[in-house]
Amino acid sequence: MTINLALALAVAVQAGGAAPAAAVRAPTGPWNVLSEPTMCTLSRDYDGVSFAMSSMPVAGDVEMAFVGSDVTRERFGDTNVYFGGAQVSAAARYRGNTMKGNRSAVLWFRVSDSTLAAAEKADALWVDGGGASVPRLRVTWLDRALRALRDCETSIAAGLGIDPAAMAKVATPAKELMKPDFVPPRDYPRDALDASATGEARVLWTIGADGTVSDCRVVRSAGFPALDRATCAGVAQHARYEPAKDADGRPVRSWRTARIKWALR
Repeated sequence: MTINLALALAVAVQAGGAAPAAAVRAPTGPWNVLSEPTMCTLSRDYDGVSFAMSSMPVAGDVEMAFVGSDVTRERFGDTNVYFGGAQVSAAARYRGNTMKGNRSAVLWFRVSDSTLAAAEKADALWVDGGGASVPRLRVTWLDRALRALRDCETSIAAGLGIDPAAMAKVATPAKELMKPDFVPPRDYPRDALDASATGEARVLWTIGADGTVSDCRVVRSAGFPALDRATCAGVAQHARYEPAKDADGRPVRSWRTARIKWALR
């Protein structure tokens, strides 16, 4: 069956259970999942805060974003995200900014898939520490919303040519020995520097059963050809893995995606 990835998928969530404590902010609408050709976004709105999680298939993590008048942040820092009711928390390195126009604060950071899996039964979410804070948000039915996000990722993975049968064999994901999303200044292409070119390339590559990286390709351009070429060159040079394993502990082929940001400071 052909799936139109341009459609927005709404996850209808009913309010239920006991009334939240006064300190926990209730949502003003349902969970929503938006599907793009290379990325899925799960979002929900609250008074004073909008919350979103964006992910690519087989990336290993999601990017959380909070926008609103009740969000506080510095430009960079280390903070903690808490999942109430699931007794789960995680440290995160964040970036902060301000929305043009309404001057609302924006806060971004990444959370691993394993943290989200442990927190799927959470009933509240908040951020605190390191100059960043987000009030307690009620996130009931998070498990259903995350399931819809993963279904979206599976559809995108098939569209990118990832073999679903081979992907299903992966019981333990490949372990990063060196992160590929760090771009040393020496890797910035000279012609991109001369043009002050910046952008974000979204890439997909294969991790062999021996942990080697191959078949890197850009699935969404950074908007400047030299940056696209340098992205896969950087992945090949910097990414290192312990291979994925199947249910019997044998090394198997797997895939990884990433959003590589090129920025001038």
